[in-house]
Amino acid sequence: MGLHDMHSINVFGIGAAVVGIAGICFTAQACREAFVIPPSGERTYLVVAMTFVMAVDLLIACIGSWITLLGMQIGGGAHG
Repeated sequence: MGLHDMHSINVFGIGAAVVGIAGICFTAQACREAFVIPPSGERTYLVVAMTFVMAVDLLIACIGSWITLLGMQIGGGAHG
């Protein structure tokens, strides 16, 4: 299976999964930096917001992976 044999839905799914994983990495770094702030109400809200953003990024990565796997099933799987 060459590069030109990939269906566009697979490329979309892989791209969405990569974007979701990158978002998780950036949000994890932001959470690490938020813990440097002295304990306060603002830090609590910031960590809660970052956790929500990380959950959304995880959802994007899961949906992208699911689309890729579904596209491979519809397309007949890998050919070798």
